Amino acid sequence: MVCGVARNKAERADNNVTSPAVLGYERGTKRALRMDERVEALEVHVMHLMRTVEELSDLSHQQADEIKRLNRRLELMLEREAQRQHDSSEPPPPDQKPPHY
Repeated sequence: MVCGVARNKAERADNNVTSPAVLGYERGTKRALRMDERVEALEVHVMHLMRTVEELSDLSHQQADEIKRLNRRLELMLEREAQRQHDSSEPPPPDQKPPHY
């Protein structure tokens, strides 16, 4: 399986996404890589990118869950505060002037 091979090689490869192997040259030399070496290097590169996308997707999902949780807490706090203000406020008698007059 090509992906399985690439995954194992991706785990051993360094994280440099612009490595010379991906660009078509072996490290330290100008010898052009064979087509299969270039394909293998590209597979490794794609596996790194796929892993990064998965990590970012997981992080995005975690952040969305945290935002939902915080929004629920904020709503509850706002409701409690509105209820507290409603309970503590007494309407002034209709014939009494406001305190600033």
